[in-house]
Amino acid sequence: MECYQQQFGGDYALGIRIPGYFQDISYRHDTGPAFTYTRGSRILKICVLPESLQDREITGAYRYTLMEMKANGEDDDCPAFVAIHFETDSPVAFEQVIFDRGRLQGLLNRN
Repeated sequence: MECYQQQFGGDYALGIRIPGYFQDISYRHDTGPAFTYTRGSRILKICVLPESLQDREITGAYRYTLMEMKANGEDDDCPAFVAIHFETDSPVAFEQVIFDRGRLQGLLNRN
């Protein structure tokens, strides 16, 4: 059983496939499952909110978000938010972005 299923239940439906180069960092006190792709101190994080709009803590939030975070040397457990790179409710559009490893590496290589 995947980490996100242990935290959110075995029947939690992500609605998308997660590339193998992302690590499942899901934690039960979060709104939904989360996955990270790390390169040095730069991190791309996928957040998957519940499918039902009523179950999302933030009104109008998209189900799928790809954001960039940056680890600071003092506290790697609490990386700083940098930017949101992509948000959508479309699983197809989101998978096109997260399975484009060249695009992801390009985001992490930017200054």
